[in-house]
Amino acid sequence: MDNITIIANAIALAASFIMVGIGLIRDKRRLLLTQCAQFGLMGLSNLLLGGLSGCISNFISIVRNLCCVNRNMSLALKVGFSVVQVALTLLVSRGGALEILPILATIVYTFCLDTKNPVFLKCIMAGTQSMWVVYDFAMRNYVAFTFDVFTICSILVSIAMLTGLIKPRGNRVKTI
Repeated sequence: MDNITIIANAIALAASFIMVGIGLIRDKRRLLLTQCAQFGLMGLSNLLLGGLSGCISNFISIVRNLCCVNRNMSLALKVGFSVVQVALTLLVSRGGALEILPILATIVYTFCLDTKNPVFLKCIMAGTQSMWVVYDFAMRNYVAFTFDVFTICSILVSIAMLTGLIKPRGNRVKTI
């Protein structure tokens, strides 16, 4: 493994720790702003590994989140972000089917972000994260790939809990 790959994976590790910490944030504003830091680091990691569409997707997601901090996403904004992302990716990428995955993942997530159905949103999250699994592995972003897999597993557990397939354990204290 060369130095750039090691540095990129170290940056991805920092981003992944932020991603895990985001799960503990309940305030939407703080969540969106913290996610911007995660996206910035992941975007830098993608850039170092030559993943231009991943880099663009992450930086478009930062701008999207900054817009979401102060307002709801209108259809016009969703379409605008999608068009900008596709255009930038087409301008700078080398092409190939792999480059489509971050674009598709970000666009699908952007259009479904404001759903009120938590199971549907979790399904969208699992599907879009699956696209990142393939992309990160192909880009040699092994740390991000590993956290992608763990994220999908936690999302699937969450879906099972939301649908009643798994019953969460109560906070019962066993008395002696």
